[in-house]
Amino acid sequence: MISQNSTQQIKTGAQLMFENPKAVELETNLKLILTAANIQAEVIMNAKSNYLPRGGQIVSLNPVDIRQTWTEALLDHKSMMTRKELSVESIWPEDHILVLADRSSLQHQVLSNILSNAIKFSHS
Repeated sequence: MISQNSTQQIKTGAQLMFENPKAVELETNLKLILTAANIQAEVIMNAKSNYLPRGGQIVSLNPVDIRQTWTEALLDHKSMMTRKELSVESIWPEDHILVLADRSSLQHQVLSNILSNAIKFSHS
């Protein structure tokens, strides 16, 4: 399954570039598109490589540091938060928190979806 958030980021970045091709944010939009395309490629590659060898399972589960994955997901959404003048404060315990998950799906689908919805439905 391709992340709708990545697809939306590619679409939005391309649309912004099309509407104002000489904008100062041209490089930022290109980076957004490239990052989103890389995310989609990673999700597709993981699905393909893990489907048959695992007897029908779509993901391989491994211990994942949720704090690190959350921080990376926040960085993926930094430009969207900046545009709406939003910020996120994350408070974590000192110990690492490990969850059993497919890291790419957790970051690029689950956490990305949470952040995208929070940004979309929050006022500046």
